[in-house]
Amino acid sequence: MHQESIQNIMNNFMKYKKIDINGKLIHVFDEVFTCAQKQKYYDFLRNSYYNATGGANVSIETLQDVALTSVFDEEDLDNFDILNNLPEEILDILNNFKPRRSYSLLNSYSQITHFHTDDYEHTNNLTFLYYANINWHRDWGGETMFSDDNIENIEYTSLYIPGRIIIFDSTIPHKPCPPVYGSPQFRYTFVINFKRK
Repeated sequence: MHQESIQNIMNNFMKYKKIDINGKLIHVFDEVFTCAQKQKYYDFLRNSYYNATGGANVSIETLQDVALTSVFDEEDLDNFDILNNLPEEILDILNNFKPRRSYSLLNSYSQITHFHTDDYEHTNNLTFLYYANINWHRDWGGETMFSDDNIENIEYTSLYIPGRIIIFDSTIPHKPCPPVYGSPQFRYTFVINFKRK
């Protein structure tokens, strides 16, 4: 069967929900990609080069505060090719935005994560988050929590569902949860920070 026909069939099975947190939107999409596409994205991220990043005191001695990040340049983003395979429903959301930064995060159970926003310029940008693992059990953790602006209440929690795409207002405080102790896999995510055109 032709790849385009397979993608059209997949789009018919795509699941979508929208969450509104005080006027700030979170769009959640499942069943967007074929198994072959998901495998391609996972392999690409698994074989990417990761660096320890974090605050000023990044060192191997404080690994729980260090994020393992693979920063993508334009060529990497083109080779990863996820944007060209998005259905129209997702492209419509991203229509007035352009990629500002893209990267992959690799989380292990020993990592400490924090609530943060991705809108460094305070211009109502968007964040595109993709859960890249092929297999994941809900008891392994890895969810993403979204809170109110004061980080006093959790407004929405997305379980780590393989292949899930979450597009959200970058001003929403959120926190990636690492895998639980004993999880047999690292947690791979791919992120694009979008800014208005």
